[in-house]
Amino acid sequence: MEKKLVKLVGYSSTAKSGIGEYRDNKDRGLTGFYRNENENSFEVMELNKGHRVVSYKFPKIEIPFKSKMHSWRNLAFSCDWYYKDEQARIDKLKEAVEDRQKPFGYVALTDDAMFWFDGMALEYAMTQQIRYGVSFGFVGNHTFGQHFDLEAFIKSYELLEEAHYGERKGFIMNEFVQSKIRALSEQKILDCLQGYLSGKTNSDYDLILLGLLFGHPIEATFARLVGTMVYNNMP
Repeated sequence: MEKKLVKLVGYSSTAKSGIGEYRDNKDRGLTGFYRNENENSFEVMELNKGHRVVSYKFPKIEIPFKSKMHSWRNLAFSCDWYYKDEQARIDKLKEAVEDRQKPFGYVALTDDAMFWFDGMALEYAMTQQIRYGVSFGFVGNHTFGQHFDLEAFIKSYELLEEAHYGERKGFIMNEFVQSKIRALSEQKILDCLQGYLSGKTNSDYDLILLGLLFGHPIEATFARLVGTMVYNNMP
């Protein structure tokens, strides 16, 4: 019996050609994030016109960290497959940060757009603006402790690790990483952004912090850490 995909966030593509195997009941290719359920695990797939781009597999358990600022949508948002127009994209990012759907949002600027973004200070005065190199974005004026339950965040990684390995080994959420996360409590998110806008990481802690900053689901970051995130080559 074919498993039914659960849509987390996404839509059906209107493309007429180049459609992959994952389709809706009208034979249109699916785009977005969709979940498969197995006996002991979930697999979330990012699809593009019915083609699997990347998949994340993780234990099927309930975790205590709950945050509307962390969602599968945030893995794609700054979000070319949602908002292709630059004005619409920056407006939606600003709204998402103000509505606490994302810890922060940014876009990479084109040369033609840089002068336009530089003139937005008055229009977007409600949200703190950030500018690093050719990136422009918005972040709320809050600390990590005001936004997130950091103890639940730590506990969630511990539970996922225990379910994955059969015991809590401390490979990921060890004492050093826990102390670094707890130390974030009184820090403003803005103060931690520099160095992370590129998405490059040098350690497990960097990857965990990156997921927290970008609003990625803990399960997605966990899959990256333990090697159960798999890229699929599209045709």
